[in-house]
Amino acid sequence: MSVVPTILGENPTRKAVLKVGSNKAIVDGEEIELDAPPAIISGRTMVPLRFIQEQLLPDCSNLDWNGATREVTIDNIPLDQLDCTYVASLQAEIAKLEQENEDLKAINEELMKENNPLPEEDTVPPIVYSKNGIDFTLKSVTKERGPIIDGDRTYHLRLNIKIQNLTEKSCRFPADRTKMIIDGETYTQVGYDKTFINSIPGGAERSGWVRFPLISSKKTAKFEFIMWPSDAVNHFDFHMKVDLDEAIPNSIPPLQK
Repeated sequence: MSVVPTILGENPTRKAVLKVGSNKAIVDGEEIELDAPPAIISGRTMVPLRFIQEQLLPDCSNLDWNGATREVTIDNIPLDQLDCTYVASLQAEIAKLEQENEDLKAINEELMKENNPLPEEDTVPPIVYSKNGIDFTLKSVTKERGPIIDGDRTYHLRLNIKIQNLTEKSCRFPADRTKMIIDGETYTQVGYDKTFINSIPGGAERSGWVRFPLISSKKTAKFEFIMWPSDAVNHFDFHMKVDLDEAIPNSIPPLQK
């Protein structure tokens, strides 16, 4: 007597040969010892159920005998194919998706930190320069996160500036012409607050920022600014020296878009 289970998909089948009255079976050419031999009872051929479960059903199936009710239960048999690789693959896929979900959560948390509004900083300096009824205040110098380039995080220096026009009819701060000098090397700005594009009328003030590449936080930097009162002929420039090690707060605010 041969018992050949059908396996769905492209998985190979198994072949079991049992002989009535013999306590040995051949499974794929290998001899297996039986707990009890097959027998013919009332015209029906009976085979050991545990042999079927252990040799012909997938490893993940379970067999249970209830002596009180004299019931045999076989469960945990995959529906799609009689092969536990299906169950294992589902479990692996679930674990992979759970890990990907955790990774996405971590990335989302980092992006939320990156995009938090930059808080106002009132750290050293402030340094104030006044001329022709205009107060120019360098409120603070902060270190902020820049974009990731070639896998490495970049950083910027951000100058937080407030300008008060006390008496002039109007004035303008050409932020794009701001310069930074460190150890004799001059660096141009890499970005500025567009609020400085417009003129500042008398009695008004503007606050914004100018951004530079971060060269070092352990050097003294000299920043060169230009102010244009209503009479542009009388524009004036001035310098502010800043100890970057003292001026940059310990915390790193995120890059403000």
